[in-house]
Formats: sequence, C-alpha cells, structure tokens
Amino acid sequence: MERISIFFIKCTVYRSNERGIFKCFDKSGLTSIYQSNNWIKSAQRVSLIFLLTFLILLLPFAKTLGQVYSVAETPWPEEYGNHRAVLDIPKGGDAVYIDLLWRRHDKVPGNKRFLVIEAETGDTIPYIYRLEVNNERCKIVAGPVKNSGLYYFYYLPSNAVKGKNGARGYAPIETAPNNQWITTHKLDQGVPNNRHIDKATIKEIQSRTEFDSFYPMEVIATQAEEEIFLSRYKSDYLVFTEDRTLPIRMLDALPLRWVQKPLDNEFIGKAKKNEYYA
Repeated sequence: MERISIFFIKCTVYRSNERGIFKCFDKSGLTSIYQSNNWIKSAQRVSLIFLLTFLILLLPFAKTLGQVYSVAETPWPEEYGNHRAVLDIPKGGDAVYIDLLWRRHDKVPGNKRFLVIEAETGDTIPYIYRLEVNNERCKIVAGPVKNSGLYYFYYLPSNAVKGKNGARGYAPIETAPNNQWITTHKLDQGVPNNRHIDKATIKEIQSRTEFDSFYPMEVIATQAEEEIFLSRYKSDYLVFTEDRTLPIRMLDALPLRWVQKPLDNEFIGKAKKNEYYA
C-alpha cells in the first residue's frame, strides 16, 4: 500500500575550543543513532538544535500550480469560519461555475456547509450544487447570481450557537437545490460545458487572521504534483529542513512548498543566545 511516513530526527551541534561533536538522536531524544567528531576552532560553545524531516517515500510525488494566499485586512464575522475564496463573477445569471483548487488537509472536506455571498450587498446565493469535492479541489455550481462583481466563497463556516465547551463546530451541509434548477442546467450530467453558465475567476484564498492561515505548511500538494516530484529522485529517503518560522504540521501529506523547489544540500540557520533553535 502506498503511503507517506514522516518522522523527526533531533540533531545537536556542540562547538567548543577543543572539539566539535555532531550527534543525532531518535524522537525520544535518548538514543543516539549517529555521532561525528570534528575539530572546530572557536572561542565559545553554542548549542544548535534543529529538526530534520525524513520522509519514507512509498508514494508518488509531484509538481505545483500557483495560487494567491492572503490574510484579510479586517477579520470577517466569526460565524463564516476562518477561510474563504475571493471570487470574481463576470456577470449575473441563473448559475455560475466555480472550480477551486483549495488544497485542504482536513478530513472529509465535503461534510461542511458552503456559503457564497456577494461582497457588496451581503446577499447569499441560494442554490449550491456539488459536482466534485475532495481534498485537492472543489467544483460547484451556484445560483441564481443577481449581479457581477466580487463574491466570497466560505467553505468552513461554523455553527451559530457555541457548544458546552465554547467551541462552535462546523455547520452542516446546505440544503440541496430543487430538481427543476438542477435539470434546467443539466448539472446531474457532470461539469457544465454549456455556454450559458459562466465560470468564476478565483482571485485569492484568504484566512480570517494570520493565526488561522493554512499557508504554507498546511497547503497540500496534489497527487499529480507528488508523482512528478518523486520521479526526479531515486532515493528511498528524502530530507526536508525547516526552521522555527515554518513548523511542520502535517505528518501524512506533503506541503506544496516542499515539491515546488529542489531539495537543498545544506541547511543554514541563526540561533539566538540561550535558544533551542528548531
């Protein structure tokens, strides 16, 4: 069975007047799995700890597609959730096609409510028909659309009422459109290819605050991108390094960031005084 396994190796570098020792430990930090002695001439001892991410790559790897990620200048109401896509709809009509490469890591992304709201008026588009929803992308048809212009597609809205623990949880899936609207636009036949349904332009993907952002370490690479990436390397193990500004959050998927660039042969970072640098 093809899968990705990600585990961490803690590496510590000691520098002193007399010697330099490089040690690697397992995840527990107790068992040394590698040690190297090097003569380093220095006037001080510096402890530098960083994480090397080792991937056992039994899964095909990938290339990438560009997408703009940003943080909203002003946070929107909390009940809309923490993430949205900003859409440009060319003109009003009975239906509009939305194809969003959202690269989500959460489990079962299709079991949350979708909301498409006009930016200027705050009106909600009443009908949403789901054509394809998975971790890589979302294809839907929404309508009727009264006006052209800017719209927001909220795909992780929360419940209006908080639970006993203070958390809202995610809102359940929206009500399906009526059969007449579905039949009129032949949506039950798959992705629309008729000319009377316009396609929305995806301007950017936004988070409500910087803290809420998935970018870049929780933005997944697609299966196709992973396959292309893996084809460039023959080794069973690949090593990715990140410093403390980009903590590794996904242990079962590859970030888009990792497959967008060639593997580095070195890692350089600067530790502050008395800091555990990771």
